[in-house]
Amino acid sequence: MRSRTVLCGRFACMVTAFCVVANAQASMTELFPPSPGPLVTHEDILETVYGGDFQVSGPDLLSGAGGGVDAIRFDDSLAPNNVISMLSTQKGDASDRFWSDAEISAKAIWRRAIFTQQFGFDRGNGFELLFDVNGDNENVTGSASVDLRGETWNWVRRDQDGTRPWSSDPGMNPDFLDHMVTYELTGLEREGRTFLIFIEDLYGVHTSAGGISDRDFDDLVIEVTAIPEPASAMLLAFGAMALLRRRR
Repeated sequence: MRSRTVLCGRFACMVTAFCVVANAQASMTELFPPSPGPLVTHEDILETVYGGDFQVSGPDLLSGAGGGVDAIRFDDSLAPNNVISMLSTQKGDASDRFWSDAEISAKAIWRRAIFTQQFGFDRGNGFELLFDVNGDNENVTGSASVDLRGETWNWVRRDQDGTRPWSSDPGMNPDFLDHMVTYELTGLEREGRTFLIFIEDLYGVHTSAGGISDRDFDDLVIEVTAIPEPASAMLLAFGAMALLRRRR
């Protein structure tokens, strides 16, 4: 895995910013109601794709009692701005700007946009394409897997002609605004941690502030799962078997 010093050099920050954990200040990017067109909220998208009845609970979307799927929103900014390890980082420990150290499987689960869509990442060498996204609403295609163990990166969405690139790191965006918000899905019956990335593809501030963007973050939604290493998967399986034996 890259050293802390190399990481800080890449993102032009101080090493101490990753080491000081006291007095962390977190914030959430504001989400506006969808406009124009039908009112389709983040909870509507989750219900369409995963089923259930999601309800807003602060920044999170919860499916209620019964042990269903919940969507726990990660911070959009945080000081110090740590990196999300897809294998271990918990909400409150890092914002969703920088990611690290996982073999991943990614797929599009929603698209509601007039622009074409590509999804990929940047680990310091420029944009690397994972897939093109085609289709509308939940009827979308686009998926890929990539081994990024030992790497640090930010996610990037852009048009299929290479225009309008938006990064999970606002500092790399032309308008210096946040264009991606992230939830972790819990309660899924699958191996590996799963995150949902909701993307806004319009430039600038919301129309209410004189801009041209609706800032509803529903143009593209990507599901990203950290694939457990074989040893980790075996430990999970043995743990499940032991639990079943205790219950008998």
